[in-house]
This record gives sequence, structure tokens and C-alpha cells, in this order.
Amino acid sequence: MNWAAAAAVASLTMVSPGIGAPPPELALNKAQLLLQAVAPQPAAGFLVEAWADSPDGAYSIGEEVRLFIRGSRDAYYTVLTVGPSGEVLQLYPPADGVPLLVQAGEVLSIPGQDDAVSIRAAYPAGRELIRIVGSLAPLSILPGARGAADLAAAELQAAMLRLPEGLAMTDLYLTTLADAPCRCVGR
Repeated sequence: MNWAAAAAVASLTMVSPGIGAPPPELALNKAQLLLQAVAPQPAAGFLVEAWADSPDGAYSIGEEVRLFIRGSRDAYYTVLTVGPSGEVLQLYPPADGVPLLVQAGEVLSIPGQDDAVSIRAAYPAGRELIRIVGSLAPLSILPGARGAADLAAAELQAAMLRLPEGLAMTDLYLTTLADAPCRCVGR
């Protein structure tokens, strides 16, 4: 996935607020387990909730994905993803973008309505782990984060362990569907 060039993401099963376990039907890969193992102590009273635009959490190959984030405090958000192959990417803020302070209760849409990029489900099919980190100051977890599975996941885990206290996090689990089920849409 690459935010600057129509990022590819998969389908979503929501676990929010807080760090949660994925649905049992799909196992996590090694890189995803490394990230899931890091859950710093959240700040008191600082909660982050996240969801996607698909009510059933499923996305077919090529389908657009939109993520939404809301926090209980004014915060900066960093969104990281570990894909089915273990590839690690930073979805938000974009590598060339400036982090924005999002007001408490305001919903951040990724991508935004006016953004020139989109996020689309793409191969490989399977589970995607999205980690949303809310902070009181902009973070640089993995600047331009992108890379092969084991090395990038280990770097991400190390970066997560170095984060300051006073954060809020939640995880979303996505699953790209290899074969699109029939979806009936009313007129």
C-alpha cells in the first residue's frame, strides 16, 4: 500500500475502542503478531474509536475503502498497516503531508473528501491489521514507513516500544476478499 499512489487495503472487521483480538476465522501473520504484541499504557480518559465504511467489514478487490477516526481528546493521528504479506506501511499522515490536530469528537476521514488519492482493496487477499495511534503531539513512528515483512515489522515494533506515554490506540482488522460475493444494491 502506498498513500501517495492510491493505497491498497483490504476489508475490515472492527475492534474498537482499544486494542482487541481479531476474529478467529483468519490467523495473523508474524509481522501482525509483532505489532499486536505492543500495546503501551493508554492515557487516562483518552479513547480512540475507528471504523470503516463497509458495514460488514468486507471489501472486494478494487473496491474503495474509507476509514474514520474519532478521539476523546484533541489529538494527532498516525495510521499504520501490516498487510497479509507482512508489508508495513504508514497510511496517515502521508509521507509528504503535515499532521493535523483533530479536535475531540471530530471525525477524521481517511482519505478525506477532497483528497486526490484513494484507498482500494488489492491483492494479496487476506487479513490486514490497521493500527491507529492518537497522540497529543505529532509522532514520527516510521517516517515514510514501507518495507518487506520481517525487517519492517521488527522496526515498527521497536518504534512502537519507544513511543511516549499518554497515547490512545485501537486496531482494525481488514480482510480482502479474493472472489467478490454478489452484493445486491437497491436503486
